[in-house]
Amino acid sequence: MPKNLSHAFVSAIADGTDATLVRPSNWNADHVFWLGYRTVTATPDTIAHADHFTLITYNSVSAIAVTLPAPAGGNMPLGWKTTLRNISSGAVTITGGGGATINIAGVANASYVLNQGDTLDIYSIGTASYYGVVVKSPTTGVPPVTISATAPASPAVGNLWWDSNGGQLYVWYDDGTSQQWVVVVNAAMLGAITMINVQTFTASGTYTPSANMKYCSIECIGAGGGGGGCSAATTTYEYWGSGGGSGSYSKKTVNAATIGASQTVTVGVHGNGGNTSATNGTNGGDTSVGTLCIGKGGGGGSGYAGSGIPPASTGGVAGTGDVTAVGTPGGAGGFCNVSANSVQSPGFGGSSVFGGGGRPVPVLSGSSTAASLAGQNYGAGGAGGISNSATGAAGGNGSDGFVIITEYL
Repeated sequence: MPKNLSHAFVSAIADGTDATLVRPSNWNADHVFWLGYRTVTATPDTIAHADHFTLITYNSVSAIAVTLPAPAGGNMPLGWKTTLRNISSGAVTITGGGGATINIAGVANASYVLNQGDTLDIYSIGTASYYGVVVKSPTTGVPPVTISATAPASPAVGNLWWDSNGGQLYVWYDDGTSQQWVVVVNAAMLGAITMINVQTFTASGTYTPSANMKYCSIECIGAGGGGGGCSAATTTYEYWGSGGGSGSYSKKTVNAATIGASQTVTVGVHGNGGNTSATNGTNGGDTSVGTLCIGKGGGGGSGYAGSGIPPASTGGVAGTGDVTAVGTPGGAGGFCNVSANSVQSPGFGGSSVFGGGGRPVPVLSGSSTAASLAGQNYGAGGAGGISNSATGAAGGNGSDGFVIITEYL
């Protein structure tokens, strides 16, 4: 432990020009000294009670073995302290004798190695365990920065570790009572977002992230179902099939590590409308980006052949994502008595988050047939076919799914 010594005498005479003379400022300066000081250049060395408040300097290119006896028989009592410093390239190994250990940062060490530039303060706490405080040289021991998937062993205070798997930078930190790895930089915050890029998919393919992408938001819309067809009717009655349901919507936000090198993109194909023989429309296909985000396809509409009431189709069920929204059902099929003006709502297609549900043609007059409109935009259902003639009508097709990936770079 250093001590400061100040002389009581203070000279009022200013410094002279003769640099060979002891000047007042030199005389008045504090002088730092140790109660004890010794240098060790060869092995072995044994620390003794007399080394209390002593700076022991080890200076050897060869390894030096040091023994730290247990504080027995009055040696190294509570409050005893010494400092060890290695100033050369030979490793200095301090080993406890008689069962003595050196407790450093909560770890009881039977022995401890001082590399060049390291300093170890040793304190007696009145038991077989000493308390040690290490100041590591920044140029020895564990490299200042380690890049690996797992934390390095035996780090020194101030060492850095870049977690190559998690994309995190850590520093080995001593808060006075414990030591641990503390996050310095989070990979998601390495810099401000400087660019936003959007990739869209209207057909299946592969999503390859842009360079320096930090994270992205994925949006998937399932394809719409086709509307149901209807059979031939009469000039008195008008028939129509039910409309197809829209696909569901899902959104998922992930980081670059989750995306990896690429992800498979599947864009759901639209459901087909039923034919003039009153067949059902087919379901729309699912849309997905890997297994991360999935939008489900809408249900096909039911055909109408002149009896019963075709039920409304189902919208796409909830998919996979941070945010999920089910699709819109299509309108139910049915019939109406044109001559009695008993008009009901024809089978419209369900609209997706982009709208575009297929609209049936207006109520027919006279004797005519019309295929209803297909779903528009993305993920919408087609309308049911409508007829009041001797010819059936086909339902409208749904519209395909869609993928939007917004990248933050």
